[in-house]
Amino acid sequence: MERSAEHLRLALDVPLARQLAAADSNAALRLWVEAAEAAGVLIFQMSRVPQSECRGFSIHETVLPVVVLNGADPPQARIFTLIHEVGHILQKTGSLCLLWADEAVERRCNALAAEALMPRSEFLGELGREDPYAAIPRLATRFRVSREAAAVRLRVLGRITSDQLAEVRAATADRIDAEREAQRGVEGGPPHHRTHLRNLGANYVNAVLDAWHDGDITVVDAAYYLESKVSTIERMEAELLGRETRR
Repeated sequence: MERSAEHLRLALDVPLARQLAAADSNAALRLWVEAAEAAGVLIFQMSRVPQSECRGFSIHETVLPVVVLNGADPPQARIFTLIHEVGHILQKTGSLCLLWADEAVERRCNALAAEALMPRSEFLGELGREDPYAAIPRLATRFRVSREAAAVRLRVLGRITSDQLAEVRAATADRIDAEREAQRGVEGGPPHHRTHLRNLGANYVNAVLDAWHDGDITVVDAAYYLESKVSTIERMEAELLGRETRR
């Protein structure tokens, strides 16, 4: 599994140092999404889909494989889902995933994502002599993964007990419920065009924009493919151009 995880990192060109250097979890998610897109994967994200129904899924295609993430998940969880789904693509399987499902393929993809994001030697080196259970929040922050993912990794490595893992999972569920309750009735959030661009993915939006500007499709076609008004399309294009300028 260590060799497969290293192969995945090489394929996406994300050495561990870049992952650890990310400013925060959102920056780490952007890093992995952009790396997957650069490797030719179409990344989409869902809105208004409960996490209990679907964390993500993938569609294996020789050209332009697809990964879909649940935008309701925290960025750390989406990172794990993304790498898990890339694992499906590398194995030439597509899947609708419940991340901790007890099936052979799902277990392999979970193990691959865990090793890629939390390499055994570096992860244990970071743990050192600290109490493993107490170290979970720090390890999760350091490796830009969820506390649940860090706890599962520690359990697999024999550093915490099953009861301790269950406590982390229960606390995670409680925290998600509390955050969801706090968000009810709260207005605001990112501009519509930015959320829509996130959901459609840069690769797909750029492909439609290129076809429009090259005269291969009309503005009506572009609006249909992007499910957007022309004003929203223009804002998404400006956002993409701004990203290129900042690089």
